Amino acid sequence: MKTRLNNKNLLLWAAILPFQAGLVAMMSVLHFALMSTNVAGHFPRVFRELLGQNVADGLGILFNITLYFLGALFTAYWVTRFSHNRRLMLMPYAMTLLILIIVTTASISDAFKLNLLFFAMANQNTFGAFSTEGVVKPSQLTGLLIDFAMNIVKWLTDKSPNLLIVKAQFVLILSFSAGLIVVILVDNGAAFSPFILAIIMQLVIMYLYFFTKDDIE
Repeated sequence: MKTRLNNKNLLLWAAILPFQAGLVAMMSVLHFALMSTNVAGHFPRVFRELLGQNVADGLGILFNITLYFLGALFTAYWVTRFSHNRRLMLMPYAMTLLILIIVTTASISDAFKLNLLFFAMANQNTFGAFSTEGVVKPSQLTGLLIDFAMNIVKWLTDKSPNLLIVKAQFVLILSFSAGLIVVILVDNGAAFSPFILAIIMQLVIMYLYFFTKDDIE
């Protein structure tokens, strides 16, 4: 299944995927005290805890990072191996959906829930990057801000301008921020977990990717 980007596809994924990542990011911070959508900021804490004699916490965070890598590795293998089969490509998205349901409903430890979220968000980031030819990585804002700045300069100076990518990156930043804000608003007074919103978004993502004709083909 070869990717074919157009304005509708790219801007749609830039709006939907990061919004869900923002939901999960804020929920993991509020409920598990650790962001599960990326790992760059966690490496310093690993070494701080290990060298500061707090070995258990350091190894725990290192395990989270390992699961993030394994999630990315699994999805990268899957999309490379089965990109020609639209039905089999459902597996990574279905796995993310299952993990979100488990985290929302199962009576398991917070540590185990966090482990699952690290795997799921790496899965989602990798699949998002594959689906948009590397443009939309739902929660990777560090590299995105650099790319966004460089693309703005290129566009303004007429050097390899690509206004579509600039728009998509701007939408991505707004969408991720919106996900963070929604969780804060909902989590402070709603009778349901904001993770339910993430589950709903995952169902929408799966429908749009696999069951619409104007999607990536």
